[in-house]
Amino acid sequence: MTRRGDEAGFTLVELLVAVVVLAVMLTMLFVSGTAVFTQEGGQVRTATSISRARLAVETISSYLRNAVDPYADATASGATLGDSGPCWGTHAPEVPPGASSTAVAKPENVAIVWAHDFDLWVCSLPPGPTSTVGTTAPHTYRIWLDPSTCRDSGPSQPGNCTVEIDDYGTGDSCVSTTCARTVWSVPHVVCDASCRNDPNNGSEHLTQSPLFAYYHTAALTGSAAEPLDDASAADARDLPAIHDVVVTLSLVTGNPARPQPTTDPPSTASASVFLPSTVAGD
Repeated sequence: MTRRGDEAGFTLVELLVAVVVLAVMLTMLFVSGTAVFTQEGGQVRTATSISRARLAVETISSYLRNAVDPYADATASGATLGDSGPCWGTHAPEVPPGASSTAVAKPENVAIVWAHDFDLWVCSLPPGPTSTVGTTAPHTYRIWLDPSTCRDSGPSQPGNCTVEIDDYGTGDSCVSTTCARTVWSVPHVVCDASCRNDPNNGSEHLTQSPLFAYYHTAALTGSAAEPLDDASAADARDLPAIHDVVVTLSLVTGNPARPQPTTDPPSTASASVFLPSTVAGD
Protein backbone atom coordinates (compact mmCIF):
# COMPACT_ATOMS: atom_id res chain seq x y z
CA MET A 1 0.00 0.00 0.00
CA THR A 2 1.35 3.52 -0.97
CA ARG A 3 1.63 6.12 1.79
CA ARG A 4 0.19 9.56 1.42
CA GLY A 5 3.59 11.20 2.11
CA ASP A 6 5.13 9.62 -0.98
CA GLU A 7 2.64 11.31 -3.39
CA ALA A 8 4.15 13.95 -5.80
CA GLY A 9 2.80 17.58 -5.69
CA PHE A 10 3.01 20.97 -3.92
CA THR A 11 2.10 21.78 -0.43
CA LEU A 12 -0.23 24.66 0.41
CA VAL A 13 2.70 26.73 1.72
CA GLU A 14 4.63 26.25 -1.53
CA LEU A 15 1.59 27.34 -3.58
CA LEU A 16 1.15 30.46 -1.44
CA VAL A 17 4.84 31.38 -1.83
CA ALA A 18 4.61 30.92 -5.63
CA VAL A 19 1.50 33.14 -5.81
CA VAL A 20 3.18 35.89 -3.76
CA VAL A 21 6.34 35.81 -5.91
CA LEU A 22 4.26 35.94 -9.10
CA ALA A 23 2.22 38.87 -7.76
CA VAL A 24 5.40 40.80 -6.90
CA MET A 25 6.85 40.17 -10.36
CA LEU A 26 3.64 41.24 -12.11
CA THR A 27 3.50 44.42 -9.97
CA MET A 28 7.08 45.30 -10.91
CA LEU A 29 6.34 44.73 -14.58
CA PHE A 30 3.20 46.89 -14.37
CA VAL A 31 4.98 49.76 -12.61
CA SER A 32 7.92 49.76 -15.03
CA GLY A 33 5.58 49.49 -18.02
CA THR A 34 3.48 52.38 -16.76
CA ALA A 35 6.60 54.52 -16.31
CA VAL A 36 7.75 53.75 -19.84
CA PHE A 37 4.37 54.58 -21.36
CA THR A 38 4.11 57.78 -19.29
CA GLN A 39 7.57 58.91 -20.42
CA GLU A 40 6.78 58.03 -24.01
CA GLY A 41 3.48 59.93 -23.80
CA GLY A 42 5.31 63.00 -22.48
CA GLN A 43 7.84 62.81 -25.30
CA VAL A 44 5.04 62.55 -27.87
CA ARG A 45 3.26 65.57 -26.35
CA THR A 46 6.48 67.58 -26.36
CA ALA A 47 7.39 66.63 -29.93
CA THR A 48 3.88 67.49 -31.14
CA SER A 49 3.89 70.87 -29.39
CA ILE A 50 7.37 71.74 -30.66
CA SER A 51 6.27 70.95 -34.23
CA ARG A 52 3.19 73.16 -33.79
CA ALA A 53 5.28 75.98 -32.35
CA ARG A 54 7.76 75.82 -35.24
CA LEU A 55 4.96 75.80 -37.79
CA ALA A 56 3.33 78.79 -36.10
CA VAL A 57 6.58 80.78 -36.09
CA GLU A 58 7.18 79.91 -39.74
CA THR A 59 3.66 81.05 -40.67
CA ILE A 60 4.11 84.40 -38.92
CA SER A 61 7.58 84.79 -40.44
CA SER A 62 6.20 84.27 -43.96
CA TYR A 63 4.08 87.41 -43.59
CA LEU A 64 7.03 89.44 -42.31
CA ARG A 65 9.34 88.24 -45.09
CA ASN A 66 6.83 89.63 -47.60
CA ALA A 67 6.69 93.05 -45.93
CA VAL A 68 6.69 96.05 -48.28
CA ASP A 69 6.03 99.72 -47.65
CA PRO A 70 3.21 101.44 -49.62
CA TYR A 71 5.61 103.73 -51.50
CA ALA A 72 7.75 100.85 -52.76
CA ASP A 73 4.69 98.89 -53.87
CA ALA A 74 3.12 101.85 -55.67
CA THR A 75 6.41 102.59 -57.41
CA ALA A 76 6.79 98.99 -58.59
CA SER A 77 3.18 98.49 -59.65
CA GLY A 78 2.43 101.91 -61.06
CA ALA A 79 -0.49 102.28 -58.66
CA THR A 80 -1.57 105.70 -57.43
CA LEU A 81 -0.23 106.36 -53.95
CA GLY A 82 -2.84 108.11 -51.86
CA ASP A 83 -4.40 108.25 -48.44
CA SER A 84 -6.41 105.10 -49.16
CA GLY A 85 -3.69 102.75 -50.40
CA PRO A 86 -1.74 100.67 -51.05
CA CYS A 87 -2.29 99.38 -47.50
CA TRP A 88 -2.60 102.58 -45.43
CA GLY A 89 -1.00 104.70 -48.17
CA THR A 90 -0.10 108.21 -47.07
CA HIS A 91 -2.55 108.19 -44.17
CA ALA A 92 -1.41 106.87 -40.80
CA PRO A 93 -4.20 104.51 -39.66
CA GLU A 94 -5.68 104.26 -36.20
CA VAL A 95 -4.13 101.08 -34.87
CA PRO A 96 -5.41 99.21 -32.98
CA PRO A 97 -8.86 100.30 -34.23
CA GLY A 98 -10.08 103.11 -32.03
CA ALA A 99 -6.62 104.06 -30.73
CA SER A 100 -5.00 107.40 -31.46
CA SER A 101 -3.34 107.62 -34.85
CA THR A 102 0.34 106.71 -34.97
CA ALA A 103 2.33 109.90 -35.55
CA VAL A 104 4.34 108.71 -38.54
CA ALA A 105 5.57 111.64 -40.62
CA LYS A 106 5.53 109.61 -43.84
CA PRO A 107 3.56 106.41 -43.27
CA GLU A 108 4.02 105.46 -46.93
CA ASN A 109 7.68 104.78 -46.11
CA VAL A 110 7.13 102.19 -43.37
CA ALA A 111 6.22 98.53 -43.76
CA ILE A 112 5.38 98.20 -40.05
CA VAL A 113 3.10 100.91 -38.69
CA TRP A 114 2.48 99.45 -35.21
CA ALA A 115 5.21 97.58 -33.33
CA HIS A 116 4.64 96.21 -29.84
CA ASP A 117 5.45 93.16 -27.77
CA PHE A 118 2.32 91.23 -28.72
CA ASP A 119 0.78 93.30 -31.51
CA LEU A 120 2.19 94.10 -34.95
CA TRP A 121 0.63 95.74 -38.03
CA VAL A 122 2.41 95.15 -41.32
CA CYS A 123 1.89 95.90 -45.01
CA SER A 124 2.71 92.62 -46.69
CA LEU A 125 2.14 90.56 -49.81
CA PRO A 126 -0.07 87.51 -49.21
CA PRO A 127 2.16 84.46 -48.63
CA GLY A 128 2.62 82.28 -51.67
CA PRO A 129 5.12 81.42 -54.41
CA THR A 130 3.48 83.77 -56.92
CA SER A 131 3.42 86.89 -54.71
CA THR A 132 5.79 89.53 -56.07
CA VAL A 133 6.11 93.27 -55.52
CA GLY A 134 4.48 95.15 -58.38
CA THR A 135 2.14 92.36 -59.46
CA THR A 136 0.45 91.27 -56.21
CA ALA A 137 -1.49 93.82 -54.18
CA PRO A 138 -0.24 93.99 -50.57
CA HIS A 139 -2.63 93.68 -47.63
CA THR A 140 -2.61 95.19 -44.18
CA TYR A 141 -2.22 92.40 -41.62
CA ARG A 142 -2.48 92.51 -37.87
CA ILE A 143 -0.50 89.76 -36.09
CA TRP A 144 -1.42 89.80 -32.43
CA LEU A 145 -2.21 88.00 -29.22
CA ASP A 146 -5.93 88.44 -28.62
CA PRO A 147 -6.51 89.16 -24.89
CA SER A 148 -10.18 88.15 -25.14
CA THR A 149 -9.11 84.54 -25.79
CA CYS A 150 -6.91 84.19 -22.71
CA ARG A 151 -7.65 81.51 -20.15
CA ASP A 152 -6.06 79.80 -17.17
CA SER A 153 -4.94 76.21 -17.64
CA GLY A 154 -4.90 75.21 -13.99
CA PRO A 155 -2.08 75.02 -11.43
CA SER A 156 0.04 72.64 -13.51
CA GLN A 157 0.06 74.77 -16.69
CA PRO A 158 0.63 78.46 -17.48
CA GLY A 159 -2.11 80.69 -18.81
CA ASN A 160 -2.62 80.64 -22.55
CA CYS A 161 -4.15 82.77 -25.30
CA THR A 162 -4.68 82.66 -29.07
CA VAL A 163 -2.39 84.40 -31.55
CA GLU A 164 -4.09 85.29 -34.79
CA ILE A 165 -3.49 87.02 -38.11
CA ASP A 166 -6.24 89.36 -39.29
CA ASP A 167 -6.47 90.56 -42.89
CA TYR A 168 -7.65 94.16 -43.32
CA GLY A 169 -7.56 94.10 -47.09
CA THR A 170 -5.59 96.04 -49.68
CA GLY A 171 -6.64 99.59 -48.79
CA ASP A 172 -7.22 101.86 -45.81
CA SER A 173 -11.02 101.66 -45.72
CA CYS A 174 -11.02 98.61 -43.44
CA VAL A 175 -8.12 99.38 -41.12
CA SER A 176 -10.05 101.47 -38.59
CA THR A 177 -13.19 99.31 -38.62
CA THR A 178 -14.20 95.79 -37.68
CA CYS A 179 -14.35 94.37 -41.20
CA ALA A 180 -11.14 92.35 -40.90
CA ARG A 181 -11.19 88.59 -41.29
CA THR A 182 -9.02 86.15 -39.38
CA VAL A 183 -6.93 84.15 -41.86
CA TRP A 184 -4.90 82.10 -39.37
CA SER A 185 -4.71 81.41 -35.65
CA VAL A 186 -2.90 79.20 -33.15
CA PRO A 187 -4.33 78.54 -29.67
CA HIS A 188 -2.63 77.66 -26.37
CA VAL A 189 0.15 80.27 -26.67
CA VAL A 190 1.79 80.76 -23.27
CA CYS A 191 0.85 84.11 -21.76
CA ASP A 192 1.61 84.80 -18.10
CA ALA A 193 0.31 87.66 -15.97
CA SER A 194 2.86 90.15 -17.31
CA CYS A 195 1.88 89.23 -20.86
CA ARG A 196 -1.81 89.77 -20.19
CA ASN A 197 -1.24 93.03 -18.36
CA ASP A 198 1.16 94.45 -20.94
CA PRO A 199 -0.63 97.40 -22.53
CA ASN A 200 0.46 98.70 -25.91
CA ASN A 201 2.68 101.34 -24.33
CA GLY A 202 5.40 98.99 -23.14
CA SER A 203 5.15 99.98 -19.48
CA GLU A 204 4.75 96.42 -18.19
CA HIS A 205 7.93 94.60 -17.14
CA LEU A 206 7.68 91.27 -18.93
CA THR A 207 8.58 88.02 -17.18
CA GLN A 208 8.37 86.07 -20.44
CA SER A 209 9.73 86.61 -23.94
CA PRO A 210 7.65 88.95 -26.10
CA LEU A 211 6.04 87.62 -29.25
CA PHE A 212 7.99 90.26 -31.23
CA ALA A 213 11.38 91.87 -30.59
CA TYR A 214 12.51 94.64 -32.94
CA TYR A 215 16.00 95.53 -34.11
CA HIS A 216 16.83 98.74 -35.89
CA THR A 217 19.51 100.62 -37.78
CA ALA A 218 20.99 103.00 -35.23
CA ALA A 219 22.23 105.40 -37.90
CA LEU A 220 18.66 106.23 -38.86
CA THR A 221 17.42 106.89 -35.34
CA GLY A 222 20.39 108.45 -33.60
CA SER A 223 19.97 105.81 -30.90
CA ALA A 224 22.41 103.06 -30.05
CA ALA A 225 19.87 100.92 -28.19
CA GLU A 226 19.28 97.56 -29.83
CA PRO A 227 16.93 95.80 -29.66
CA LEU A 228 14.21 98.40 -29.36
CA ASP A 229 12.09 98.18 -26.28
CA ASP A 230 8.34 98.20 -26.64
CA ALA A 231 7.92 101.92 -26.02
CA SER A 232 10.59 103.09 -28.47
CA ALA A 233 9.44 100.62 -31.11
CA ALA A 234 6.13 102.45 -31.09
CA ASP A 235 7.94 105.75 -31.58
CA ALA A 236 7.30 106.98 -35.11
CA ARG A 237 10.97 107.94 -35.39
CA ASP A 238 12.07 104.35 -34.99
CA LEU A 239 9.53 102.58 -37.17
CA PRO A 240 11.30 103.25 -40.50
CA ALA A 241 14.57 101.94 -39.03
CA ILE A 242 13.31 98.48 -38.06
CA HIS A 243 15.24 95.96 -40.13
CA ASP A 244 14.84 92.72 -38.20
CA VAL A 245 12.02 91.16 -36.17
CA VAL A 246 12.56 88.19 -33.86
CA VAL A 247 9.44 86.06 -33.44
CA THR A 248 9.30 83.88 -30.31
CA LEU A 249 6.32 81.72 -29.48
CA SER A 250 5.77 79.20 -26.69
CA LEU A 251 2.92 76.70 -26.65
CA VAL A 252 1.48 74.88 -23.66
CA THR A 253 2.63 71.28 -24.04
CA GLY A 254 -0.26 68.87 -24.44
CA ASN A 255 -3.91 69.85 -24.21
CA PRO A 256 -4.60 72.62 -21.67
CA ALA A 257 -8.20 71.45 -21.46
CA ARG A 258 -6.92 68.20 -19.97
CA PRO A 259 -4.27 69.04 -17.35
CA GLN A 260 -1.49 66.47 -17.49
CA PRO A 261 -0.35 64.66 -14.34
CA THR A 262 3.11 66.15 -14.85
CA THR A 263 4.12 69.74 -15.52
CA ASP A 264 5.58 69.44 -19.01
CA PRO A 265 7.60 72.57 -19.89
CA PRO A 266 6.27 74.84 -22.66
CA SER A 267 7.44 74.16 -26.21
CA THR A 268 9.23 77.18 -27.70
CA ALA A 269 10.26 78.13 -31.22
CA SER A 270 11.95 81.30 -32.45
CA ALA A 271 13.07 82.84 -35.73
CA SER A 272 14.74 86.06 -36.84
CA VAL A 273 13.17 87.67 -39.89
CA PHE A 274 14.98 90.28 -41.97
CA LEU A 275 12.58 92.81 -43.48
CA PRO A 276 13.33 93.12 -47.20
CA SER A 277 11.97 96.64 -47.62
CA THR A 278 11.07 99.08 -44.89
CA VAL A 279 12.28 102.44 -46.16
CA ALA A 280 11.67 103.29 -49.78
CA GLY A 281 12.02 107.02 -50.00
CA ASP A 282 12.57 110.24 -48.10
